[in-house]
Parts: sequence; structure tokens; C-alpha cells
Amino acid sequence: MGLVGSLEDLALAELLQIIGLARKSGVLSLRGAEGEGRIVLQDGLVRGAVLPGGPTDLRGVLVDGGIVGKEDFDSAEAEADRGDEDVETILIQRGVITQDRLEAVLGDSVETSVIQLLGWESGEFSLDVRDACEPADPKVLTATGIQPQYLMMEATRLSDEARSRPPTDEAAESPASAAIPSPARQPVVVIDSHLDALEWTKQSLSPLFPRVHVFQHPDHALSRIRHYLAGGALPLVLVSCDDGRADSSEGIGGPRAFVGRLKAQASRTLVVWLAAAGVPAPRTISPADGIVTRPASSQLSGPDAAARNQPLAERLRTDLLECVARHRAADGDDG
Repeated sequence: MGLVGSLEDLALAELLQIIGLARKSGVLSLRGAEGEGRIVLQDGLVRGAVLPGGPTDLRGVLVDGGIVGKEDFDSAEAEADRGDEDVETILIQRGVITQDRLEAVLGDSVETSVIQLLGWESGEFSLDVRDACEPADPKVLTATGIQPQYLMMEATRLSDEARSRPPTDEAAESPASAAIPSPARQPVVVIDSHLDALEWTKQSLSPLFPRVHVFQHPDHALSRIRHYLAGGALPLVLVSCDDGRADSSEGIGGPRAFVGRLKAQASRTLVVWLAAAGVPAPRTISPADGIVTRPASSQLSGPDAAARNQPLAERLRTDLLECVARHRAADGDDG
């Protein structure tokens, strides 16, 4: 055992700084009222982390997170059991996921876990200094590791954002109890495969919502959503349904499946379909909470596009505010 102590005497942020400066390797175990968390370190960098309720293995990150389909993962896992290649290598070789995307997804999972662990103010810690991993160690590992200083900066930024919001009666300790900011402060995450639609939506919403984040891929958006949830805030999420997959049960990566997983993990998050004008809307709004409209992609080009689409921009803002109001009323939030 390399080091044992109390988080009241030595906070996790200070502990990670010490380990980073000393370039130590091993597993840091944390035990507190929240449960048990573990952080894998290599040469002072954070390579892996798990926390109570979070993913503990590659399947939990990729399949439960909607990044890779269950059938693809099971097939790769079966091949890995029969041969010498690991599951990650097989998934990359089959084109199911790229190396860069895999590393980004794993890094996001580790980052989210460590940021939440940095919020633990009490408990016990123990550092087992060693170079080799053991079977009981966390299985979600990044290839290169993350600087502890970066993780602490992200945790500080999220904490500052949470403190800047108006106080609420509820404690923002978890996604289930996160605070819904006022519309003027509520962050917005927009997911749409069309760049022109993303640009139009961001411009249309900026007068109401100062923080509008746009993404073409759901897994990239999920990183931003998790950051807000970890900081105690519920973002407003708009998900495009104009590609026809929202009504399809095929493929775990479809919009409906993504929204279903998001609502299952953070049920109080307001999720709204973003439908293109002239394109059939989903047969049912569920599992989302509402639906708003943007121009079709063909309507977003041309010298008079801005003026022509101004009524839709005004309608988008009005309909979205109505969605927020209904959501607050259903949630019992008067603010």
C-alpha cells in the first residue's frame, strides 16, 4: 500500500496533483457515503476511472452508451474469446468504430467519472502503487491518459457555472436532482446532421439562450450533456428527426434510441424533437417531451433565406419556450 488517508485531510484534487508530480502508477481507491470509486494512474496521468452507478467495463461505455450496437459488440467479444485480439481491436478492424472515436468516447467516460469524484468532500482513500493492472481494476482505460490539471480545471469550470445559476430549493448533487436553470441561463444542446441547419438553429436561439452548443453526432453531444449533468444542471436538448430514423427500431444509434437512453439516464432532462418543415414528424413524440420545427435544408440557402425563414425562427423560439414552461409545470418547478 503506497498511501492511505482521509479526503477531509487531503482532498482528491491535491492528491492527484501529488501523484502527478511524482509520476506514480497504481490504483487510487475512494470510499465514502456515495460508495466506492477507483482511479487508474500511469506515470501520474489518469487512464481510467469508475464511480458508483457508472460504467465499469467496455460494454457499459459502448453498448449502454449507444455508441456500438449490442450485436456488433457481442460478435467482437466472441471473436476475442476465441483468438488473440482484444474487443477494441476487432471493433476497429471491422469498421464499427474508429480508433479516434473510441479514444474520445473512453476519454469522455473517464473524464466524467473523475470530475464527479472530485466533488467528494469526505471519505477514505488508499493508493496501491504498482505498474501492472489486476483483474479487479477498472476496465475502461484510455490509451494515453489525461493530465490531472486538465480534469481539475474542468471540474472548477463546471462548479463555477453551477454557482452562477440562481439558487434552488433542490440540491444539485446528481442528474436526478439537477437544477433546471431559467430559460435565459439554461444551456441548449442541438444535434442535427446538417451543418446549415445547426447554424440556423443556433442563430435563431441565441437571443433567448446565451449558451447554444451544436453537434452533428450524438456521441459528441453526449459529452457536453454529461458535463452539465455532472455540474448539477439540466440542459435543453434538441434532437433532429428529419433523417427518417426517429421512427425506426433499426440501429441502436437512431435518434429515438438516443433520446430513450438519455431520458432513462436523466429523466428530468427536457428533450425536444427538431423536425424539418415539410418532412413527416415522428408518429409519436415519446420518448421526447415535445417537438419544434426548423426550415428544411433546401430552404436554408439563397440570398433571401434569412428573411424568408424569420417567421420560422420566431415560431421556434415561441414553441420552445412553451415546451420549457410545460416541462417546468410538470416538474413542479415554479422558477
